[in-house]
Amino acid sequence: MEYIEGIDNELKSIAFTFLDILRESGEINMMGAPRELREEFGIDKQVSFKLFEAWAAEMENDGADVNFNGEC
Repeated sequence: MEYIEGIDNELKSIAFTFLDILRESGEINMMGAPRELREEFGIDKQVSFKLFEAWAAEMENDGADVNFNGEC
């Protein structure tokens, strides 16, 4: 897990786990995930997008079939 400038590694780890669970649930289109991060963790818009973008890049690098419509 790479460092994201200005974001605590503990928050990143917890947020990535949250995003994994959210994705697996299929409850929402993952393009709405930054909003979910803001609501869950009380973070600002910029931080939520940084976390989401880093998570999505990591998913892609891991070879996951990334479909942001809530499907794996």
